[in-house]
Amino acid sequence: MDPFFWSLEKELPAHLTGILRQDYIPIIYVKDRHGDAPYEPLIALLDAYRQVAEELDLETLASQAIPGYEGSCQRCGSCCAHKRPGAVSFATWQKWKERKIPVTWFYSLIADKEIGDNQEEPSYHCWFHNGTRLRLCPFMFVNRLDRQPFCALHHLGDENRPPACSRFQPDPPVCQSASIVLAP
Repeated sequence: MDPFFWSLEKELPAHLTGILRQDYIPIIYVKDRHGDAPYEPLIALLDAYRQVAEELDLETLASQAIPGYEGSCQRCGSCCAHKRPGAVSFATWQKWKERKIPVTWFYSLIADKEIGDNQEEPSYHCWFHNGTRLRLCPFMFVNRLDRQPFCALHHLGDENRPPACSRFQPDPPVCQSASIVLAP
């Protein structure tokens, strides 16, 4: 287990200590986002990872991950670690909810006046878990075999992902310069 998590193990609620041993957790990004932060956002993120790991078959999803393409996306995970897809309408969220799309687990209804948007009606915003704003996408994992990041939503199709994720076009020079090398 990574020393960062080892030091946290005694601080975390009992139901989260097992997730610390998951080989799929992107430790480098978690440490980058939470290394010096209060425990509340870290606990929320780990609990979100626990929920996804219990609900989805990460081993199968990791085996379906698409390898990086030469001259295209290198699957560094940097974009997923730093991007927050925007708000979605109630209609979009409701459609996802009816179809039992996992992304609904981490969207929260926010009155737009609370966040400064000038829209007429409230919308759903990501990434939230138990009322806490997550600092990292809860669907980004690392394949335990090749240590490459993968998206647990990708193989569910575009209609099952936030619009920003579905429309994303990699920008290789930017991606490569921003990537974080994942330790084995």
